Amino acid sequence: MIYFIHSNDSSWLNQRIEKIQSTLNIKQITPIVFSGSYSFDEMMLEIETPSFFEEKKFIIIKNLPGFNTTKVMADDQFQYIKQLLENPPIDVDLVFSLDGNKPDGKRKLTKLFKKLTNFIIHEGLDATDITSLIKHYINRYQLSVTSEGFSLLNSFCLTQTDVNMAFEKLSLIDKPITKDVVLSLVNDQRESMIYELSEALIKRDAKRVFSIYDMLIRQDFQPIQLLYLLANKYRQYYQLFTLNKAGYSPQEIAKTLKMSDRQAYFLINNHQNLISTKECLIQLRNLAQLDQEAKRGSQDFKRGLELFMIKVLT
Repeated sequence: MIYFIHSNDSSWLNQRIEKIQSTLNIKQITPIVFSGSYSFDEMMLEIETPSFFEEKKFIIIKNLPGFNTTKVMADDQFQYIKQLLENPPIDVDLVFSLDGNKPDGKRKLTKLFKKLTNFIIHEGLDATDITSLIKHYINRYQLSVTSEGFSLLNSFCLTQTDVNMAFEKLSLIDKPITKDVVLSLVNDQRESMIYELSEALIKRDAKRVFSIYDMLIRQDFQPIQLLYLLANKYRQYYQLFTLNKAGYSPQEIAKTLKMSDRQAYFLINNHQNLISTKECLIQLRNLAQLDQEAKRGSQDFKRGLELFMIKVLT
C-alpha cells in the first residue's frame, strides 16, 4: 500500500503515520525513515531489497523533491517513481510525507501521486478547531481554567502540536490555571512564528514564508497585525546592526533593546550578513507606505502584504 500525506503540522503527520500503521496492522514493524539529505539511489535500493527480518517493510519517505516548483526531480527518478506507483511491491508499505507548502497540482509528480496513491492533504486546524481541541484537553484532564487563562492559552497555540505541548505541562497542574500560570508554562507561538517569518523573508525562503503566512492567516491573524509585527522586526534588525557597528557589545545591545544577551549575539552573528541596515530602512518605508495606502482604501491589507513579501523574495 502506498500513501501520500501532507500537512504543516508535524504532530498531525506523526499521528497519521501511526494511524496508517494501525490500519495496515503493521504497528510491530519498525519503520525505515528517509529524511533530510538522503540519497535517491539508497532509497530505491531499500525499497527493492527484501526484508530479512520481517514479512514486510514499512518505509517513510519525507519531502521527496518534485512536488513544488522550488525543487525538480530528474527524469530517470520520475520514471522510477512512476513505475513504483504503477506496480507497488507486495512486501513493502510506503508513506510519502510532505510538510511546508502544499504539493503543486500542476506538477506531473503531484498528478501521478493523486492518481495512484492514497492521497491525503491536511488543511490544518483553524482558530475554531484549536479552541475545540483545547476544550477537549481541559475536559480530558479535568482541569480548572480561568476565563483569562483560557483566552491567553487559545491565543498562544497555533497548531495541534502547540496544544499537545502546552497540555504536557498544564496536565500536571493541580490548581486553577490562571493567566499567570499560562504565561509561566506555555510559549507564545505567535511570537516565534513572527520571528520565523521575518527570518525566512531575509533568507529569501519562499516555501517557508508562505507556509508560515498561511498558518497565521488560518489562525485568524489579521494582515494589519502581521504588517505591524514585521515592521517591528525590521526596526529591531536596523537598531541591532546599527548599535553593533557603533561598537556596542552584545550585552549592551541586549540591555538597550530589551532582549536576552543570547538573542542579541545570535542575531548579530547569523543575520547581519543577510540584510543591511539600508535594506531594513527600505522595507520599513515600503511597509509604512502600504499601511497608508490601505488606510486610504487604495490597497487591501492582505493583498498588499502578500505583494510586499513576493517583492522581498524576488
